[in-house]
Order: sequence, then structure tokens, then C-alpha cells
Amino acid sequence: MTEMLFRLQNPSCAPITFTSHSIERIAAGHKTQTRRTMYPQPEGEVLVQDPKSPRHWHLKNDPKQRWRCPYGEVGDRLWVRQVWARIEPFPNVLEDFRMPVPWRVEKNPVLLHYWRQRVIFLSDFPGKKPEECGRGATDNVWRSPGTMPRWAARDRLEVTEIRTERLQEISADDAFAEGVESAEARRHRHGDFSPGALGYVNYGPRRGYNFETPQESFATLWDALNGRQNPWAANCWVWVISFRRLDECAA
Repeated sequence: MTEMLFRLQNPSCAPITFTSHSIERIAAGHKTQTRRTMYPQPEGEVLVQDPKSPRHWHLKNDPKQRWRCPYGEVGDRLWVRQVWARIEPFPNVLEDFRMPVPWRVEKNPVLLHYWRQRVIFLSDFPGKKPEECGRGATDNVWRSPGTMPRWAARDRLEVTEIRTERLQEISADDAFAEGVESAEARRHRHGDFSPGALGYVNYGPRRGYNFETPQESFATLWDALNGRQNPWAANCWVWVISFRRLDECAA
């Protein structure tokens, strides 16, 4: 069996975290790309992919300085972590509610179905507390994406492209692939904006349509998520991951 055939039959599956807003854009088909900061930051100007090991990248002039992409390579799958909560239809069970052993759930379709019925996501109930979602008893705590076990993940993505670049090198097409919205698109989606609104969304503290280009809009989206550690102005190196959403039956 060739390595390529083996990889097609046995794709890797790594976690990736998205905000509730990003989850909505992915589900609607308007977000097919994401940028993630590289650690540690390369000090050179050109990174190239190792043809013998596609998960690894190195400086063009110094192959010894290497980075392994934590999101795999083309064809690999990503399971999506997001804000979640646990529920239980029978209130008397909740007091002794314990999460199951992950590997046992993943290997048993019956257990998997049972436990997935006991998970809800903030992206489905924006602005609500878990107890307000009408899905049974809950401890009323939205949980961090980092605590989500793989069996609870609803969304799976397939990596279609990975590359590296400086953050500010993003093109207009890539900004749209990142989920940036124009005034017109958002108006059609929400139906609550002035017909005269122009430009692209400002995702910063001063909301509105202040930008002429999608790249400027994306800069505010990036800073809203990553501005404390890796602001847009720093122009850091990033992994650029393009993906497609898989149907649940294919995940």
C-alpha cells in the first residue's frame, strides 16, 4: 500500500477551535479558511514546505529550522471545538452526572448517539443560558472549547490547502474566505441595516461599516480575536488553512 493510499484511507484528525460567529459562517458556507499564529515565529523571510514530509516547513536558506503544522496536511480532518454545555433530560440524574470515558464512546455507535443527545452549543442559542435552551436539565454552565471531548464535536472539516504567509499578505478573496461580510451581505442576512450602508464590517469596539476593503475589515476581526498576543500590526507568520465542511455521515 502506497503512503498516499494509506493516508486517504486513514486521515489524521486534529482539534481546532472556532468562535460561535465563525461556526455560523462555516455552516452557511461563507467561511472556508482560517489563519492561526505560528509558534515559535520564524525569523527568516521565506518558508518552504518539505516535499518529503508535507506536515513540515522550513526556512528556505536554513532547512534545520523546521515547523510542524499542528493542523496536519491536505486530506486530513479537523474536529471543531466550540463553546458547549451538557444537559440531561432527567433532572434526578444530573446530580451524579459524569462525563463518559471518551474512547469508549467513540468506538460504540449506540453510546455515541446517547451522549451526543446530551450536548448543546452556544452557536445554536446565542445570548442564552444553557437552562434557557429547552433541552432538559443542565448545570447552567457554558464550557470552554478547550474542555470539549472529541466525541461531542458536531462539525468535521477536511483540509484542502495549507500554506504559510505573513498576516498582512491576505488578499481580498482570502478575506472573504475568512468570513468577512460586506454591508450588503449582512443586510440581507439580518434585514436590519440601513439601505444606505456601505463598505465592510468593522468588528472592533466601534461597530459599523467603516472600511473600503475586506482586508481592513479582516484586520479588525483578527484583532478582536488575537489582538492581545498577536495584533495585526505585528504582521506575524501564520498558518493559512483552507477547508471544506464534511457532512455528518462522512465525518
